[in-house]
Amino acid sequence: YTDTKELFRSIQEDASIAHLRPHDLRRTFGRALDELNIPYYSSKQMLNHVDSGDVTGRYSELEKDKHLEYLQKVEEYFLATQ
Repeated sequence: YTDTKELFRSIQEDASIAHLRPHDLRRTFGRALDELNIPYYSSKQMLNHVDSGDVTGRYSELEKDKHLEYLQKVEEYFLATQ
């Protein structure tokens, strides 16, 4: 695939999902982070949300190991809910 839209359409067709948009996946990922009680600023960083007026996040930079730990929890969450 050379185009992410083409790839997304192909995945959508293979999964027989009629109305799925990339933002739906972001929302689902964010909901999983919330349900797993991942800290707010960590979730914000993992969703790549930037708030230029919020300097607090600068003091809670998430380390790579924590990212991996949280992503593992999210993976386990989705595998358990299938």
